[in-house]
Amino acid sequence: MSPDRPQARPGAGRIGVGAALAAYIFWGLAPIYFKQIPDVPALEIIAHRIVWAIPLLAGFLLLRDRGKFLQRVRLPLRTVAILGGCGLLVATNWLIFVWAVVNDQVLATSLGYFIGPLVNFLLGFLFLKERLTRIQGIGVVIAAAGTLYLGWFLGAPPWISLGLAFSFGFYGLIRKMLPVGPMVGLLWETLLLAPLAVGFVAWSWQRGRLVFGGGDVGTDLL
Repeated sequence: MSPDRPQARPGAGRIGVGAALAAYIFWGLAPIYFKQIPDVPALEIIAHRIVWAIPLLAGFLLLRDRGKFLQRVRLPLRTVAILGGCGLLVATNWLIFVWAVVNDQVLATSLGYFIGPLVNFLLGFLFLKERLTRIQGIGVVIAAAGTLYLGWFLGAPPWISLGLAFSFGFYGLIRKMLPVGPMVGLLWETLLLAPLAVGFVAWSWQRGRLVFGGGDVGTDLL
């Protein structure tokens, strides 16, 4: 069991709400960034995200935990295997999101994250036996009505939206049941995905399809 997960403390709920709002604001602004690199394939973007996340996460944990770093990242083999599955789920979520943005499907991504809380409620109800208060139930009904309207407005089954919502919903469900802190878990997820990411980058480079390092300094910096 990793000690990276902190004990609940006063004000943790407010911090959690603030973190969730910050995350949704970040993802709301992310399409602006990805629109600046329209010529980079979605798979290459995800591969770079995985590769560069490893030194960033490892460096942060080394600075935070110092001599306890190895103790905190040491996990049972079964937990590591489950985190590998989590890594595939979150990578799928990233890939759908980036592909949709690059291919002018921003509205579908917005609907996906609008559906997200409904999927979280459904999975929590089915697997964790969670219940909603009356006010929360009203909120879910309103959100569901808005989701149905937006789905109708799109004029087609919202496969992109559903893929985003369910991939991240199952990711969150599994991570919630694992006794592993967020930073340590994400480090393991990216480490386990790294061979696939490095392999894809090497394959793209060998065939002359790698955009990174292709001479456009602006794209490389982004």
